[in-house]
Amino acid sequence: WNLLRRRAVGEDWGGSKLFQAAQAQDVGVINAGAFYMGLIAGLEPRESFQMGFKKTLNQPKLVGLAQEMYTWCKERGISVRELALQFSVNHHPAVATTVVGCRTAEEVDQLCDAMQVEIPEKIW
Repeated sequence: WNLLRRRAVGEDWGGSKLFQAAQAQDVGVINAGAFYMGLIAGLEPRESFQMGFKKTLNQPKLVGLAQEMYTWCKERGISVRELALQFSVNHHPAVATTVVGCRTAEEVDQLCDAMQVEIPEKIW
């Protein structure tokens, strides 16, 4: 569940209704995809895509969409990282928790800070 892939509520490819099914059973969803393997984690997506295993995705349209999102956020003075994290955590009631990987205490602090940034309602 993230800004790029919203399949869990049927808003993109596949039309899955995972979130609706979870809510019907009163089950919270654990989300682990907030930054979509780093494509919307804050670095410029074209640069981020060249690192690590993301090259195996071979989805140029998805990388292009991430790049457009990065540029859109930058033009509005907001961080795609902050937007992506807050969207994944706060924008569907079925999400009980969002798991993000951190390698250092500094990264934990950065994520905590990202959750505190006020994003104008008009952005959503």
